[in-house]
Amino acid sequence: MIKNRLKEMRKKHNFTLDDIQKMTGIKRGTYSNYENGNTEPKIETWQKLANFFGVSVSYLQGEKAYSENDIFKIMQDSYKHGTKGKTCTVNGVINLDLSDVLIRGAIDQLMLVRSVSSYLENKKRGAKPSKIEISQNDASNLDFWKKNFSFMLNDPSIKLLLKTGKEQKLEVKRIIANVINLEVNQEINQYSHEEFFKGMSDFIKAKQIATPEDQNNLANAGVLTMLDVLGKMDKQDSNE
Repeated sequence: MIKNRLKEMRKKHNFTLDDIQKMTGIKRGTYSNYENGNTEPKIETWQKLANFFGVSVSYLQGEKAYSENDIFKIMQDSYKHGTKGKTCTVNGVINLDLSDVLIRGAIDQLMLVRSVSSYLENKKRGAKPSKIEISQNDASNLDFWKKNFSFMLNDPSIKLLLKTGKEQKLEVKRIIANVINLEVNQEINQYSHEEFFKGMSDFIKAKQIATPEDQNNLANAGVLTMLDVLGKMDKQDSNE
């Protein structure tokens, strides 16, 4: 039998049984029986308590949600195995699963964008374009992912996963890839598009963009900045 989280949530908020009775109207003895599994709340009571604690009914009933470590572990594993797709069967249909590839690509793109960002930040002090790489030791160290990708935990969709855990792992991977892509955009938007585009050009001139993967990531990161710069150049030419 799955143990519910009623006592865990009450303790987490430092509520006594008397507090629960005052705030929810559920008698302390009744709530105590719910906690200990002696009696089962009706579905409307489950929903009332879920709303009170700010979690889902399924989570409160004891279903496993994703932990913070789970999120970082999925990222870590996807990065290690995300060089090619794999097949999976969904409802009897064989599909090509590219979720690990998506996460790997998003991470590589973010590291490249962070490389350009770091260069632009330190350019006035004589910094040269230098690509930030993830070493094998880094990839194998969960603390590396926690430290460098802590922004994941601030995203509303990730916060929801930590509360409910209802999504299947394949969908969770897609959510993670999307959150990383959003961070890529935020990193780029710290600078004017012209400035960031110039930074990327410096990386190309310095031969820091060597592999097809680098070129692909740079192209994806640069599409909006390039279009913006070209648009402004076109307007300048029209005014001359």
